[in-house]
Amino acid sequence: MNSASFSGVITKEDGAGGWTYVVWQGSSEFLGTRRATKVSVRVENHEFNITCLPVGDGTHMLPLNKSIMKSIGKAAGDTIVMEVRRAQ
Repeated sequence: MNSASFSGVITKEDGAGGWTYVVWQGSSEFLGTRRATKVSVRVENHEFNITCLPVGDGTHMLPLNKSIMKSIGKAAGDTIVMEVRRAQ
């Protein structure tokens, strides 16, 4: 399998410097690892290269910086569909 699609809710941690991210359930099965992994992500017809970070329970979080959030026009609490593939 070259890519995976999933939907997730955008979460924003409270406080200054809090992360904005989506948790990817089943990520370690697709990626074959529980380590940080570079991926290409497509959201709302925008493509980004990011590093998905392990949460510790077999899932990864995909961090979304301000630039990505602005590009996709979404906010914390919104549900998005992401297509993910390993970065080349």
